[in-house]
Order: sequence, then C-alpha cells, then structure tokens
Amino acid sequence: MNELILKELMRLFAIVSNIKGEESVIKRNIVMDYLDRQYSYEIVLKYIDFFDEQVRYFQQLNSNSMLTDNTMQQIKAEQSITKLCEQINEEMEHEQKIILLISLLDFIQSGQKHNPTELSLVGTVASSLKVTREEYSDVKAFTLNEIEKINTECLLFIRPIDSECLPDIKQIALNKLDREIIVLRISSANTYVLRYYGKMVLMMNEQRMEPGRSYIWPVGGVLRNPLIGSLYYTWVTRQFIQASVENKFVFTAEDIVFGYLNSKNGVKRFNLNEESGRLVGIVGGSGSGKSTLLNVLNGNLKPQEGSIKINGWDIHDNKERVKGIIGYVP
Repeated sequence: MNELILKELMRLFAIVSNIKGEESVIKRNIVMDYLDRQYSYEIVLKYIDFFDEQVRYFQQLNSNSMLTDNTMQQIKAEQSITKLCEQINEEMEHEQKIILLISLLDFIQSGQKHNPTELSLVGTVASSLKVTREEYSDVKAFTLNEIEKINTECLLFIRPIDSECLPDIKQIALNKLDREIIVLRISSANTYVLRYYGKMVLMMNEQRMEPGRSYIWPVGGVLRNPLIGSLYYTWVTRQFIQASVENKFVFTAEDIVFGYLNSKNGVKRFNLNEESGRLVGIVGGSGSGKSTLLNVLNGNLKPQEGSIKINGWDIHDNKERVKGIIGYVP
C-alpha cells in the first residue's frame, strides 16, 4: 500500500472520529493496531503521528463558526469520505476493504457508546467501498453485540463445554473456557472475525487480545491460552466447510500400495480416514510421491493392494454408487 493511500486511510479514521477525553486513547490504539497488522514499527509511528495531526485539523475545522451546526458537519464529513473512498477503491482489494470497515466499526464502538453520527459515517464508508448491505449489516451487528440480527449461517460459537447448546448454530465446545468466543465469517472476502468477552488471557499469534474488540483470524492463526490449549484456524474453517457440504461422506484408504514397474518409487502401505469438509495437507520433498498418492486417492491410478472407499463403497468397483454420493466418477 503506497504512502498516499495510507494517508487517506488516516484521514478517514480522523473524519469518522468524534474523539474527546479518555476515549481518544482507546481509539488511537485501534488505529495503531490496524497499522501494526501490516507494517513495521517505524511506519506505524510515522502514520499514527499523521493521524494525530488530522484529528487536530478536523477538530479545529469543526470549531469554525460556519460548521458548528451538527448537520452541516456531517454533510461535510460525508462529502470528504466519498472523495477519499474513490481513491481507496482504486488501490485496495475487497478483503482489505472489509478489514478497514471492521476496524472503523471497532473504532467507533470503543470506550463510551458510539453516537449515531459516527455510525452513519461508517455506513457512508461501507456504501462508498461497495460493501453489500447484507454484509455491512452483519459486521455492524457483530461489532455492536447484536448477534440475534446476524444470519446464523455466518456464525460460529466457541463456548464453555458446560454451557447451553444453541440450536442450528455451529459450535465448538472447549473445557475451562470462561466465556464464549464468537466468530463471524464474511463470505465475500473469506475472512473470519472474532470477539471475546471473558477475562482469560487469550493470545492470537503471540499477541494478546483485548476483550470486546474485533480481531481478524488470519490464515494459519492459532488462538492460545494455558488452560484451554490451542485453537487452530483450520478447526474454525472446518465448521463452515462441513456445514456447506450438501452430500456428506466418509473417505477411506485401507492399506493401499502402489508401485511403478522397475522403480522403487510409489506408495507404500498407506491408510487414511477423513470426512467431507475436512482440509488435509500432503507434505513431502520433490519426488517423494505426493502426486502419485493424489492420483491413487482420486481414482486415476488403481492401487495394487488395498482399497479406496466412499461410505464403504469401493470407488473402482461401485462407480455408479460413488457418483450418486459425490457426483463424480473416478
């Protein structure tokens, strides 16, 4: 992201802000966190100083006698936001826009209760960044803790093991967790946001999470606490993948062996048992047999020993049944 866009983003935060008193410290920290996720410490310091300058500038501008009327201030702010977002739209990918919107909502929700003017300005940002009304509504309700307004298909509750099970909502139960962690999936950006309201010390990739704040769960991210252990990104994504799978099945590879003529390369006595919706990685050096294994598992190559089954049906001997289960014939 170039210098011009970074400055535009800092101006955007400053315009949306209605900073005063202690609340300014909390909001300033959110801007620092937003920068810290992407840039070095030196860049963070440089642009947080620019943010401070912009806050002072807009405060002075709003104190002008011509802009003391709140309605006029809001109109001016909306005009500035629309202009800034035109430049941002040219430079930022959709996922980056979603992360920016989440940070802005967190920004106005921090400290004291947000005011309607700030929320209206963030709505202008969402519209200008071409975020759909449905996704903005979900993100806003998530930030304002109005969970009942969110499409349940987008939610996952990580809850204490002895708490009440919620019907029709994806859940992971954890022993010794004190309060629930709520995860929102934003499908258009394949982005996961989480909020936690308890008192335990939770670390996301070695950085401490503040209760009541929104955090992006990055690809490969691990949430940790000594009492509850580790919670992995793949565990969360698995819940959403499995929920979206229409035809669920069990894939089994039993004692499969495959070898090439006059070669020592191949697959030697391999077993696998997985359910649909699970994410599995195959790791190995060059020439170790990864491609061969995949070709055996997907039915392109038939093993010399063992069998590959879906829901108990051999994929080579029961092609029509397999097609009925997964819509694919090896």
